Amino acid sequence: MKKINTKPELSIVIAHYRSNTIKRVVNNFLSMKDVKLEIFLINDHTEKINQNQIFLKDKRVKYFQHKKNKGPLATFYEGIKMSKADYVMISSDHDYFNKNSLKKIINPIKNNKNYVAGFSNFNVIDEKGKKLLNYKKSINHFSYLTLSSNFFRALRFYLDAEYNGKSIFVYSIIKRKFFDKKKFYDFHKKYSFNADRIFIYDLIQKNKIHVEKGYHFNNIVHEEKYYKKRLEKTSKINYFFLQILGYFENSKGFILKFLIIVLLPFKLYQSIIRRFIFK
Repeated sequence: MKKINTKPELSIVIAHYRSNTIKRVVNNFLSMKDVKLEIFLINDHTEKINQNQIFLKDKRVKYFQHKKNKGPLATFYEGIKMSKADYVMISSDHDYFNKNSLKKIINPIKNNKNYVAGFSNFNVIDEKGKKLLNYKKSINHFSYLTLSSNFFRALRFYLDAEYNGKSIFVYSIIKRKFFDKKKFYDFHKKYSFNADRIFIYDLIQKNKIHVEKGYHFNNIVHEEKYYKKRLEKTSKINYFFLQILGYFENSKGFILKFLIIVLLPFKLYQSIIRRFIFK
């Protein structure tokens, strides 16, 4: 008799903290029946989720409640260590994928040694679900992540403006053996809010990310007060310094490090004009 494989295909780790859309996020994943999932939903010491919620009764969902707030870094790290699938993905508690998108993203990287991760372009929406067109990028904007040259992949990533949302690629589906848990943890400790993009920057210097055609992910932009609360302990100068430091320290080779410094005025220019683009 043929043994049935019960191992999940994809492990999803969700760090939940004061999100009023957590039900939609989890149900969104559970609706994708064509991918065998395990979901680690970790409540980081916020209001307890009613145990009668239908999605908590789904065997694919493993729910954990922190007795004290540990922060998203420790929460994600905890979930990744528990995960068992060959592919892992961290998820925010408010952004979500379009229907049946996970299969479209995971299929091209299966048994394909050229790619260590997969994602897609994405829509940027407000809290009411309205698409914000001034954030929208061309369908091929992130095609540089598939370039065959490690050097030019990294350089193009660096030159791409931070406001184009390249840090969102931290939500990629990543082959487990290439997800460096220690670097993920250390980068967040050292580079603060820049850690997500530095983690991806480090990853693509040796590996390509498949970018599925289309806009399969929805990234929610909150009201300004939401970000002020998150960034209240970080000055803009320190934020920019840690950003450049992260790129410099994690660049492979002298030439790339040299270009990080030479092109610093261009990155400063991008940082300044952002406030005029997104008023």
